Amino acid sequence: MRLPVMVMEMMVDSLTSLVDKHEKIPIHIKFSFVHNVSLGLCYLHNHNPPIIHRDLSPNNVLLTAHHVAKISDLGVAKVIKADSGKTMTKAPGTVDFMPPETLRENPEYGPPMDVFSFAGIVLHTFNQKWPHPTELVQYDHKTRKMVALSEVERRQQYLDKMRGEAEVLRPLVEECLDYDPAVRPTITAVCERIQQKTEIDQLRRENTQKGLENNHLKTETKQQKFEINHLKYGNDQLKFEVDQLNQQLSSTRTVPTQQVASQLNRVTLGGPTTKTSKLKIEAPPLMPALTSGRYHIKWTQLANLPAQMCRAYVTVQDKKVYVAGGNSPVVDAMHQVYVYDVNTDHWDQLPPSGHYYGVPYIIGGKLAIIGGWLHAVKNWTNKVSTFDETSQTWTPHYPDLLSARNRPGVVTHLEHVIVAGGVKYVNNTPVVQDDIEVLN
Repeated sequence: MRLPVMVMEMMVDSLTSLVDKHEKIPIHIKFSFVHNVSLGLCYLHNHNPPIIHRDLSPNNVLLTAHHVAKISDLGVAKVIKADSGKTMTKAPGTVDFMPPETLRENPEYGPPMDVFSFAGIVLHTFNQKWPHPTELVQYDHKTRKMVALSEVERRQQYLDKMRGEAEVLRPLVEECLDYDPAVRPTITAVCERIQQKTEIDQLRRENTQKGLENNHLKTETKQQKFEINHLKYGNDQLKFEVDQLNQQLSSTRTVPTQQVASQLNRVTLGGPTTKTSKLKIEAPPLMPALTSGRYHIKWTQLANLPAQMCRAYVTVQDKKVYVAGGNSPVVDAMHQVYVYDVNTDHWDQLPPSGHYYGVPYIIGGKLAIIGGWLHAVKNWTNKVSTFDETSQTWTPHYPDLLSARNRPGVVTHLEHVIVAGGVKYVNNTPVVQDDIEVLN
């Protein structure tokens, strides 16, 4: 039989699953999730006639491979027609995300119901915990009576944890949790307020980017000026050497051409080559510094490592060389970080990072160890530990990677840190990573 087939986009995860798997999701990704959901609800509620989801929860928010959140499972969704009643069956959705009006007998449903559920998704996303509301009533020890709690008070513990950049959404979430559906904002207003926050953050990132690019251009300009001055100095030096040779040749009438050429192989000989004539020596075209013959390009040994290490990683800052992440016959050396001071020609040993095979890298002026095997949990890790010089301790200053990685490739560009590849182990079987993560 020829039946119609609907082909839908493959979704790699749900919001619930992603939040459970990752301890710390970057704040800009959280904002992206809730913004995507608000856009989806705008489409449903502004449809003609409006469509009410009625079961909006993190379980029904699916994610693409690029972390785009999309609303799914419209199995209990309803179309609200103008000439039809809004009375429907009681409690069709996920209890922790349902508004109070759905628990009444013969409840009336409308777009405010989804707005209330959306507030629960925001709390879940930013707290990374399932927002279980408290009981409807609570005993007041002062009055010795049972007191009814508002929907905001029932979720107070999750609202209080919305700090930092997330705090800007707290008033909006409280409005969406209002007991009266008529007081709650429309999803269009919600979407606009989140969009404003997203655009402000985008402008800040662009301004930061422009500032970094301007600083980068200034640095490049200074470098170019330095190179020009260096080349001018080299050219002046070369002219001085040519003048010196001309003076020597003027005082000697029988200098063979071959002898002059052997004394200075960087000049061109011109004019007559008779015994009694002067040789005309001209400066050659200006050449790059590393090929001018005045510099020796060669490898030299800087220092011996304090321990034998294979496949070690190296990063440098302020004439200090940091070495870590290598295999070593000395077990303790495998999670040590050694630092060599070029000025003093001395090795020091930082406190153990706890990362076996972690990659050292300078991020934002701070020494960090990325990924590897975390000794504390005996497993491969997505942690990024940063060294605090004041307290001489390793702290989680930057967000975790989205996945655990052993010995990934790491590079920085402007304000971005790019981590590529690496190996993770699944059931003790090595699996090569084939993706790239970017920390903004």
